[in-house]
Amino acid sequence: MVDKELPKLSPKQLDALKEISSIGAGNAATAFSQMLNRSVMMTVPSIHIVSINDVPQYMGGPETLVAGVYTRLLGDVFGSVLLTFPRESAFALTDILMGKTIGTTRILTGMGRSLLKETGMIVTGSFLTALSKMVKTTIIPRVPTLTLDMVGAIIDFILIDLSQEVEFAIVIEIRFEEKDSHVSGHFFLLPNPDSLKIILKAIGVDND
Repeated sequence: MVDKELPKLSPKQLDALKEISSIGAGNAATAFSQMLNRSVMMTVPSIHIVSINDVPQYMGGPETLVAGVYTRLLGDVFGSVLLTFPRESAFALTDILMGKTIGTTRILTGMGRSLLKETGMIVTGSFLTALSKMVKTTIIPRVPTLTLDMVGAIIDFILIDLSQEVEFAIVIEIRFEEKDSHVSGHFFLLPNPDSLKIILKAIGVDND
């Protein structure tokens, strides 16, 4: 795939994207806290727009093993979202969600996989609700799938699944926090070109 020029976003426009993400993170944290009956925080340390070709570097390179929760998007915004955690971080997050000492989980059981998939559903749903309000349009997530694979293989699958219609990704760093424990991952919004224009227009910039 040929790299295309990245959209030029001003600090205010990036702040708008970060505000959407922070609202989504706050809603997700509330959902996790209610589900687990204890306080869980989520923050958004950073957000960027990058070429789809550069996505693997945010996950440690194409051969890095990650746990990814992948969800196709339908409606007025078409594309997909991908929530990823490096393997060790996925284990640590599983421990946090199960109330165990970090380092306990060394292999994902059925319960661990179920919790990671549920995490993907909560984060995706919370973020898309905030984004839908901003762009004033309908975004419908399909049932997510959990995969454990190398980053390069996951990105190749996404490009095939979306018929190569992804040029850029909005990369949102997320951080789960509970007491003295924290786990970081990345949430990728991968819209097709027309959907990216809808999102950029809603925050005051067009990609033409």
